[in-house]
Amino acid sequence: MILCAAGMSSGLLVKKMNLYSESHGLDWEIQAETVFVYDERDHADAVLIAPQVGYLLNDVRKKADVPCAVLDAFDYATANCSHIANLIQRIMSE
Repeated sequence: MILCAAGMSSGLLVKKMNLYSESHGLDWEIQAETVFVYDERDHADAVLIAPQVGYLLNDVRKKADVPCAVLDAFDYATANCSHIANLIQRIMSE
């Protein structure tokens, strides 16, 4: 799950991440949601937070009870899927 302020910019990243996942044989389904309506009912194995709402990381961690991290601003802006995939794998293994 990728959370951002309005779900717009993360929606573009989600499309690219799902294509990346498919092309690299990863069994991932990436979704986007606004951080302000996200709660534990939005099932996710990991939550990534857009940099512009990164200050809400602790609030999201309290709700999510799954691995969470704030995305790097450059990776988010450029849709650097390989770096983001590495981040997902790293937080899932911690």
